Amino acid sequence: MAEKILAILGMHRSGTSLLANWLQNCGIPIGDRLLGANESNQKGHFEDWEFVQIHQKLLKERKLDEKGLIGPRKVQITPYEFIELVKLIQIKNKNSRQWGWKDPRTTLFIHQYKEIIPELKAIIIFRHYNQVVNSLLKREKNLLAKKLHEKRIHTPYNFKRKLYFLFNYIFFNLLHANKYLSAWCIYNEALIQYYNCNNTECIFLSIDAIKKRNNYILEQLADWGFQITPINFSDTFSPELLSIKEKKIPFLKKLL
Repeated sequence: MAEKILAILGMHRSGTSLLANWLQNCGIPIGDRLLGANESNQKGHFEDWEFVQIHQKLLKERKLDEKGLIGPRKVQITPYEFIELVKLIQIKNKNSRQWGWKDPRTTLFIHQYKEIIPELKAIIIFRHYNQVVNSLLKREKNLLAKKLHEKRIHTPYNFKRKLYFLFNYIFFNLLHANKYLSAWCIYNEALIQYYNCNNTECIFLSIDAIKKRNNYILEQLADWGFQITPINFSDTFSPELLSIKEKKIPFLKKLL
């Protein structure tokens, strides 16, 4: 029996963690070492640490943001790096006959993964750019505030350093909104392109549609050969985790 492998794809802050949590409860293993919970993901990121590490390494070696929030639409990798991905997939296949993984950065390497796993199935989540950017701004601004607080406590008083952090904090939305919107465009263009080439092996839904069509997702996974224990999405979904006060953002018109 061939392995059943599922990639959970989507831009950062699009609901991929919620989906991965639910699917794991439905019987699809998504990793032994998962990135844990923090202030921005209270129930956990549900990201396989081995995939996170290899993606961060690939981005860092190209002097790109390790979080994958900006960069080229398709990251070219070397033959040696390709072999590293192959070895990781082989290890996962030895551990389980059906499994999946989730890391938003996967989108940047999805064509390489498809080459390694021709039978790869995918669930792609879409979330509106304004919601995604607002969520990213809130998360990253909170991290900056934490750093500012730590520097105030643990380092000698330095007016220039304090002024620098305060400036970045006050004007954070203006400085970073378009960067995050650019990343949203890159991710979703790549996902649409991938779906258009592999639509019989993908489910493409908005985060709102998942709440209404979770039975369809489970039926499709079963049709693909995954062994599923049906659990209602609402049993693992907490609406407050996706709720966010949307603010008007000064986007550049050329990006919209």
